[in-house]
Amino acid sequence: MKRPLIILMAAAVPVAAALVPMAANAAFRDGKPVAATSCAAVAVSAPAGTAVEAVTAVAHAGGTVTFPAAPPLHPQEETLTDVPAWCDVTVTVTHSGANDHVTIKVALPQDRKNWTGRFQATGGSAYLAGDFGSPLVAAMKAGYVAAATDAGVGANPLDVSGWALTSAGTINTPLLQDFASRSLHDMAVVGKDVARRYYGNPVTYSYWNGCSTGGRQGYEEAQDYPTDFDGILAKAPAINWDRFAVATLWSQAVFNEEQVAPTQCELQAFTTAAVQAWTPSMGSKTASSTTRKTATGTPGGWSVPRSSARARRSRSPRRPRTR
Repeated sequence: MKRPLIILMAAAVPVAAALVPMAANAAFRDGKPVAATSCAAVAVSAPAGTAVEAVTAVAHAGGTVTFPAAPPLHPQEETLTDVPAWCDVTVTVTHSGANDHVTIKVALPQDRKNWTGRFQATGGSAYLAGDFGSPLVAAMKAGYVAAATDAGVGANPLDVSGWALTSAGTINTPLLQDFASRSLHDMAVVGKDVARRYYGNPVTYSYWNGCSTGGRQGYEEAQDYPTDFDGILAKAPAINWDRFAVATLWSQAVFNEEQVAPTQCELQAFTTAAVQAWTPSMGSKTASSTTRKTATGTPGGWSVPRSSARARRSRSPRRPRTR
C-alpha cells in the first residue's frame, strides 16, 4: 500500500514550485491510444453516510477564458489563455438527517493526453469553502483533475446569515460540520472517483492546495483524513477561530468603545509612513537598521497631523484598553 506523503506549509509558497505535474505517460487505455474523452455524467461513489443526489456534465471549448470580477476575493477580471477543452462534472451530495445539499465541481481535461494522472483539490477563503472559478480552471490547465466544493453554504465569503443559524435561531450544526470538515473528505473521495470513471484509470497522486481557509482545510484533512492526499500545500492557515475571529474585530471594538477611530487620512498617513520607512534607500537591497528603527518611532516614521491627534485625545480621556 502506498504510504501518503503529507507536506504542511504555513508560509506562502509558489504553487508551481510545490505542485509540479509530470508529463502524462498514459495516453493509452488497454494498450490502445485514447485521443479524447466525451464529456458526460458518470456514476459516482461517495463515502459512507453521504448520498449522491445528482450528477451533471458540461463541456467547455477552452481557449481564452475570462472570469468576471467578483469582489472581495477577485476584485479584478481574470483571464487564462491557452486553456485546453475541459469537462465540468458537478456532483450534488447530501447527508442523512442534515437536510443539506453540497455541490462538488470536478474539472477534467477532455483530451486524455492533457491529464498528468494527478488530482488537485482546491480550498476556499474566509467563509467560502471552495472557488469554482479561476483557481479550479488554472489547476485543470496545469494537467490536474481539479475539484472544489461549496460545502453546502453558498458562495458568499463574508456573509453567513444564510446558513449559520436555523430559522429558530440555533446553530445549524450540519452545515457547520460540512464547512468545517465533512465536505472536504467528500470532495476527495468523489473527485478521485470521478477521475477514475471518466478516464478508466485511477489517480496516481493527489494533492491539496489552499490558502487561508484553504490552509485550515488542509490541516483538517491531514489531521482527520491523512490518506486522502499524498501532499498538502496549506498556506497561511486560518486556524484557532475562537481567537482568530475575535482578533480580527478587536481593533474595531476598541475604536468604538473609546471613540478613537482614526480618520481615513490618518490611516493613509500611517500607511504611507510605513511604506516609506521600509523602502530600500539609494539602491540598497534591504532596509538599513536605521530605517527599521525609524519605523518603530514617532519622528520620521509614524507621524500623523498633530491637530488630528489632539482632536482624538480630547474626545477620549481614557487610553484604549488592549487587554
